[in-house]
Amino acid sequence: MTPDVSPGGTPTSPVPIERLVHDAVQGESGVARLTSGRMSEYATYLPGERIPGVRVAADGLHVHVVLQATGDLRVVADRVRETTRQALLAGGTVPVPPVHVHVDDVEFGPVVAAGSSESTRKERT
Repeated sequence: MTPDVSPGGTPTSPVPIERLVHDAVQGESGVARLTSGRMSEYATYLPGERIPGVRVAADGLHVHVVLQATGDLRVVADRVRETTRQALLAGGTVPVPPVHVHVDDVEFGPVVAAGSSESTRKERT
């Protein structure tokens, strides 16, 4: 799903749209991180790069996130969907495919960096 040229025939950004989406969503308030699932099934594999939490499928683009329990999760999920749509437009993806946001987990308390020895209380959704 990485475009090489725009509909007008001009070169587009060399950054894969999956990377654009990942980076945009990761910066969204209320998102702890993107997740690739227990078996790494929700990721995009590109030459020399693995992008967790973003997967292109026949029915659209899927974004898998872990959210912080700091407010209304539906509002955060809607912001993730809109952020994803804007990243796709910025990457030259027209028309924008359906965007499916999956909240795979919710974290309570402070966000702890991946691989940290500290644990956080989690609740499955």
